[in-house]
Amino acid sequence: MQGETVFDLVNDPNDLNTIYAATDDGVYKTTDGGDTWSGPRGYWFYSLAIGRDSQNRNILYGGNPAGMGIYRAVDDGSKPWDQVVWEEKNNGLTADEKNVQCVAIDSLDSSTLYAGTGYRLWPGPITAGKIIKTSNGGDTWQGKVDGLPPDEPICSLTIDLFDPQILYAGSHVGLYASSDGGDTWEFKDGGLGQRFIRSIAIDPMDSKKVCAGTYEDGVFASMNGGKNWTRINQGLSGDLNKRIISLVMDARDIDNPVAYAGTGCGVFKAYK
Repeated sequence: MQGETVFDLVNDPNDLNTIYAATDDGVYKTTDGGDTWSGPRGYWFYSLAIGRDSQNRNILYGGNPAGMGIYRAVDDGSKPWDQVVWEEKNNGLTADEKNVQCVAIDSLDSSTLYAGTGYRLWPGPITAGKIIKTSNGGDTWQGKVDGLPPDEPICSLTIDLFDPQILYAGSHVGLYASSDGGDTWEFKDGGLGQRFIRSIAIDPMDSKKVCAGTYEDGVFASMNGGKNWTRINQGLSGDLNKRIISLVMDARDIDNPVAYAGTGCGVFKAYK
């Protein structure tokens, strides 16, 4: 997989050595923690989401920001990765809704998926953004826009691991939160303001702890579910290192949680 641009990474929920990588050449898979990779399969996806269905199969969704929309794949390990098929799941979506920036899956129900849509080319035109939701594996979709900024692309989405009614969405003009499965949204300021939120991570052991990665001002953290925010940029020197592309939190060691930030110049690791 050398030389590929990696846009997103997701882990198998039951096997941390199995990782899927979304690249500009398709999706790659490793089962040995990244020592070797198979693929690519599928298409250029900007975002990936993974869940488990009732048959203990990996259900993967990929979102494309350039009008191809959303695709779904089932990986049960019974066939080589280069034989897994990606199925289009764009039924009823408009052209704008097929500009998919991010996807997030309900950890308790792999048939429920949210996608953030819209596209913005600086300094070019904006395609209208919204959040869309499916409860049947992508067969049908419903818009979820109450309280979201009109016309702004949705750039990042995260769901609470234990309470999938709680979601956070990042846009070019700040962070929004929902506590009712996306039916309504509330702007979360508290010192974060109207910054471009490129990535969001929730502490898997305490959903009140949230990190937001901005595209120009580094990382902000909240200890109270987004009511108040504090900048945590120690060690992120230079403009490119404050351009946060991705965030993930690892709380397997409850006493020593770790956060990782992917920036314009590499990956940084933060300790408690």
